[in-house]
Amino acid sequence: MSPSLFPRKGSGEWRAAAAAALGSALAAAALWGAQRLAGVDADALDVVSVATTLAYVWLCRKGGVLSWPIGVLSSLAFSAKTLELGLTGQAWFYLAVFVPMQLWNWRAWGLGAASGGRPAWLGARGRLASLLGFAAATAAIRFAMAAPDGGLWAWWDSSVAAGVALGTVLLGRRNVDGWLVFSVAVNASGAALYATAKDWALCALSLVMLANAVMGMVGWAKEAKAAAPSAAPVAALAGGVP
Repeated sequence: MSPSLFPRKGSGEWRAAAAAALGSALAAAALWGAQRLAGVDADALDVVSVATTLAYVWLCRKGGVLSWPIGVLSSLAFSAKTLELGLTGQAWFYLAVFVPMQLWNWRAWGLGAASGGRPAWLGARGRLASLLGFAAATAAIRFAMAAPDGGLWAWWDSSVAAGVALGTVLLGRRNVDGWLVFSVAVNASGAALYATAKDWALCALSLVMLANAVMGMVGWAKEAKAAAPSAAPVAALAGGVP
């Protein structure tokens, strides 16, 4: 099959996307209902953020190209929600950086060199570059976008946004390490951050995404191990750091 931004008509990926959309919508509705019964404030942004994000991360773990356009919708909803919570670093970063990155990954998975690629771990240089990039991105977001008097909160907020950026880059290259970044720097850290902000919907979402990220790391690691003897280095897929 020739490269394309969309799966061929009638393919299993369309059915998987439909199932993911239905399941995610039901999960979001259930969470919204539980919040209302518990007397916790809930709004439409909670439902949209949860539904689109669950569908996005599940399809991404399965290697589906449709994960990225759904991820764009998730990022837009998350940007609005985090801005509402006062997490300005995350809000503007999702909108100005994360959305373009997802569009780029959509093209890479659908049309570019990463289409049909197999997962692989980063090498030592790639991991060092990722750590340095994460630290630099956290500092840049903190001083460029976060509130100047935010203290530790602003650094924490910025680190989650930086983790999202790094993890997305690595997943776009089909690096297994991307799921590790999402597990620790984004989902586990984000769950604690949202709990501090008393947004229990996003806290619960982060915990679900943490489980998905761990499963993604395990699944991709198995694929990488199986492909290791014959697969070309993943660095060649996207011209990144080996």
